[in-house]
Amino acid sequence: MKNFLGKIGEQNASGRKYEFLTCLGVTSTVQVRELFKNMSNDKRLFLVSVPEKQIYDMKLMLIMLSHEVGHFVGQAVRNRKYRYNCAIQIMANIISSYFRTNIEEEYQDIQNEDYWREFTKKIERYIREQMENLEDSEYLKQCKFSVNHENLEDFCKKHQRYRYYTEWLGETLLDSVSEVLVNKREELFGYLREMEYLHWLEKDVSQAVGRQREFVEKTASMTQKINGYFLWDERCFSVESAVDMMMRFFKECEADLVSILTLELSLKDYLYAIWKNASDQGKQKWEMPAETIIRSSLVLLCMKSTGVNSDCYCWTDEEVKKLYECANSHICNMLCDIQNFLSKYLPNNGGQIRASSVFTTMDVFLNSEVLMCLAKYLLECRDSFQKELGSESEEAFQLKREKRQLLDIYRINKENAEELVWSIQEYIERYQRCLQKEIEKCGEEKNGYGVCI
Repeated sequence: MKNFLGKIGEQNASGRKYEFLTCLGVTSTVQVRELFKNMSNDKRLFLVSVPEKQIYDMKLMLIMLSHEVGHFVGQAVRNRKYRYNCAIQIMANIISSYFRTNIEEEYQDIQNEDYWREFTKKIERYIREQMENLEDSEYLKQCKFSVNHENLEDFCKKHQRYRYYTEWLGETLLDSVSEVLVNKREELFGYLREMEYLHWLEKDVSQAVGRQREFVEKTASMTQKINGYFLWDERCFSVESAVDMMMRFFKECEADLVSILTLELSLKDYLYAIWKNASDQGKQKWEMPAETIIRSSLVLLCMKSTGVNSDCYCWTDEEVKKLYECANSHICNMLCDIQNFLSKYLPNNGGQIRASSVFTTMDVFLNSEVLMCLAKYLLECRDSFQKELGSESEEAFQLKREKRQLLDIYRINKENAEELVWSIQEYIERYQRCLQKEIEKCGEEKNGYGVCI
């Protein structure tokens, strides 16, 4: 799996080596953590803890493992630069949606569709400019590292290497959005402030100045609230929680997509894995979390769309219909929730839908423009995967052969599960024998200090 994904779109993948150690873990779901983190960028070791109950469900285990491996290998499929641009667009839409919803709710006289469209474009431009400032050493000296030049040099090196990575992108994007909301408030809200003043000037001159001042205080309070000046609550909307959730959608949806395309998962197998994983974690079987519904909806939308090649793997409308006939009730209910979500927030007519109010972080993602940005990113990842396998090159032929081997493993019938368990045991015993020989050899080569040389 890791070898196959590592070769997709990689010109110099030979210098990169990722290894995964798999063990039984006292966990409710597959968990991965990196051992000896930050010791090397190209040689990394990961420990994968697999719940014991999943070991005996071969298909589920392979689906979960392929998802986890997809988080770390297959860099070309991830399209980090494209994701960087999508993240800025999404945050601009989220901030615009938050202010529009709250301002129009309280100031019904300020309703201007064209203004909010320009507001979104303006805040996107400001965020992008702020992000680009992080590449300007003079700006950093003045604003960030006026004293400590060692920190400046260290930041510049890391930013140059990791600017498109989710962890670094999340931190710099959070900082940039916060800076824009504080320093560009006049440019963003000046027009609305004057609109409020003129409205009351015509209505009641004595209240015009007071209402204008009230509007300024309101927007300042709203900005402080989402910038983290208030007591932080993960359920309430803030810039930090929105960035965090957006990054989770990027990572989890992309890893789902990698697993589906690599193993050619059916819609039934994909939804089964989602439902079983949630069930194993103790979540109510009839109540799937909203974040999971959004994630699965985006993946379904992507897999039903036409790819770059006519013969590429996808899910058909017929497959979706048949699922209601052959799947268990939990999966059918989940599919129904997904389809209802798509028809409401991503309708075929391209209408723009957004939440009527914004209280929680989830509310800002109930927005057709935000969801479409996420969907476009997934489509880009899918097309990158398919382009690599769709060419006529020798590399593509080798990739297809390795993929067929993975599919042969995944499509093992249930009656062959016992045979697979025994073959795994043989691999373990063979490894133990090789390890024992290495230990004995090491003992013979010890130097005088008892250290193996």
